[in-house]
Amino acid sequence: MQEITLSVTCDSSGAATVNHTCAVLGRLYAIQWTMGTCASGVDLTISTQGGNASKTLLAVTNLSASALYYPRDTLQTTLGADITDSAGLIILDGIPRVVVTDGGNKKIGIVTLFYLDTSISPGMCIAGDKMDLVDAPNSTAVTAIQSGLAATGAKMDLIDAPNETAILKIIDGTTTTGLAGTSNSLAYRVNEIERHLHSYERWYGVAATPSATHKADLLGKDIASFQIDAGNDTWGAWLQLLGSADTAQKYDFHEISITGAERASTVHFVQFAFGATGDAAYSAGTYTTVIYRTGAAQNREAPFQLQTRRQDAGTLAWARVLAYDQDTATLNLYFGLHYYEG
Repeated sequence: MQEITLSVTCDSSGAATVNHTCAVLGRLYAIQWTMGTCASGVDLTISTQGGNASKTLLAVTNLSASALYYPRDTLQTTLGADITDSAGLIILDGIPRVVVTDGGNKKIGIVTLFYLDTSISPGMCIAGDKMDLVDAPNSTAVTAIQSGLAATGAKMDLIDAPNETAILKIIDGTTTTGLAGTSNSLAYRVNEIERHLHSYERWYGVAATPSATHKADLLGKDIASFQIDAGNDTWGAWLQLLGSADTAQKYDFHEISITGAERASTVHFVQFAFGATGDAAYSAGTYTTVIYRTGAAQNREAPFQLQTRRQDAGTLAWARVLAYDQDTATLNLYFGLHYYEG
């Protein structure tokens, strides 16, 4: 059973005409009239327009209350003669229309049509059924599938009218372009995660010949570590770790290795920030903070990972340190990056 609801708002003379948005083909079962705010004595005519022929479905006058109607057609013999006292469902073929008169100034009523959809009949599949397309295909369904599939080069509505076969093909049978494809698409995001978990890492130290845009060189013999210095029990100055020319691809600041420390048994707060300056990045919230404590012997730690977002190529990177209850405290470090295409 299907239904169509048409809300009617009368004009200042109490009249209104409302058409449904599209044509309907089916068998009319019942009509519900809901008075709403309409004035007593309202007249109501419901019909179909277009289709094979315009047809009146219901015409009632002087209504004073909501009501449910079951309009029917007279049946005929095979010779075309009316059958006395017979009644059959009315064929609903066209655009449903409601015309109201004497409904009252700006008053509102509602018409609901209940009908049987003729697209579902015995022998045809309905939602949830499985169909044998090999030994017992249904010709109507096969035609619908063939005509409903997008042609080569056409676009398919994956939100309101998805095709299951096509969706499975997209998910499980089509090679994606990953990070080289559309930014933030499903395939892009999946490949971004995969690249973060399974990728090569490049480690950096201080550039042998630094410049305004070049601050870091790939790790190798004679490549020194970066050194950040704390203030007097406060944050030290920001030290630039990456220049705009140091990263040709998107990257994430993944890991650091502290190779030297000035103060033993000291808690260090270390920040890494990404932006035009360290202060600007801190204000924008594009930074991460870690805690590092040296041992009694100013011991060195194994590399440890950082939680940072992926940065665009050329994004500047900065670091600073605060040594708890200390006036100055240096840390020496190297860092590792993950790179992403796209």
